Amino acid sequence: MKDSWVPIDNEKRAEWDDLCPVGEYRVIGANEVPTVLAGGLVEKGHSYLVVVSGSTTGTAYYMVNVNRIDDKANAIDQEPFGIAFVGNEPVYSGCYIHHGDWDGRTRPIPEGFVQGVLGSTLSTCYSVTSIPDEPAGKIEDLQIKSQRDAFLQLMKRLEPHTRDHEKK
Repeated sequence: MKDSWVPIDNEKRAEWDDLCPVGEYRVIGANEVPTVLAGGLVEKGHSYLVVVSGSTTGTAYYMVNVNRIDDKANAIDQEPFGIAFVGNEPVYSGCYIHHGDWDGRTRPIPEGFVQGVLGSTLSTCYSVTSIPDEPAGKIEDLQIKSQRDAFLQLMKRLEPHTRDHEKK
């Protein structure tokens, strides 16, 4: 597992709140992914899940989990990015988790997947079992363990930064 940190000084909480309210999740399209995420990663994505937890006025944690095609591993895996705000101020950095080790993070590409992709859009040809059936809902309704685990991993990494930021 490897983390990489990205400066997030210019991120605006209101834009993230517009993407997904606190206490909820959203399945979004590539055109909705915040620009702070790397373009190449977004282009490899099959689907994108946003999860937000915390407080509307205090500290809130946001995750965009890119379900991407990993050609080398012949798999679809999760590449989560997390960001936190204390009030309206972003903490120092956002975090990517590369090659995470939680259960369900990587799933084999289904037989016929590549041929189907060539003839249509990914989301209409093949569903990914790590994406909820409903496009939006409350966090407590998100019953996909691998997504919940990705979010918990990001929160563990971001939490020390939020504590430091809260002391300011």
